[in-house]
Amino acid sequence: MACPLESYPPQIPENVCFSYNLMQYQAALQPFLSTLPMRYVFEPLELRNLFLEEGYAEGAQLFRRSIEIVTSVKEQGNEAFAANDRIAAVILYEAAVEDVEKLLLKGMSHEEDRQREAKALLAVCLANCAAARMLEIPGHERDLEGAKANAESAIAADPGYAKGYVITKACAMLVYL
Repeated sequence: MACPLESYPPQIPENVCFSYNLMQYQAALQPFLSTLPMRYVFEPLELRNLFLEEGYAEGAQLFRRSIEIVTSVKEQGNEAFAANDRIAAVILYEAAVEDVEKLLLKGMSHEEDRQREAKALLAVCLANCAAARMLEIPGHERDLEGAKANAESAIAADPGYAKGYVITKACAMLVYL
């Protein structure tokens, strides 16, 4: 709720601008608004579209940068995996997963194409993390439960990503060995 600043006395504003979303109620609001001692205007469609276009372009740039950062972290995880460094690989893949999940939560990926791309990258990071958990390290057991949970999450993120299913099956087979 709006409240006046302490250094200013409460007062009725001289001008009020209503969002374009309220344009559909303009006819119903006009009788009431005309009784108030203020000028009012409804946001024109052209102005709304201008703000949306600028916001979309900025959001697309932020999304692209975020995807590049996540991909870089995932690649570092791939290098650790290739070097059989399970601990570093898992840490890096988990960091990438966390970053993609934040990206999805922030709404920067609300466009359908962006959402699909982010979920596909999330599935890859989760499946890679699952594979890293299955690496054998002398003196340590594999983390098959963690690998299975990661693989199932990869399937949930992108049901079309086959690697999630393969790793889930591999985890089940390794449990019986």
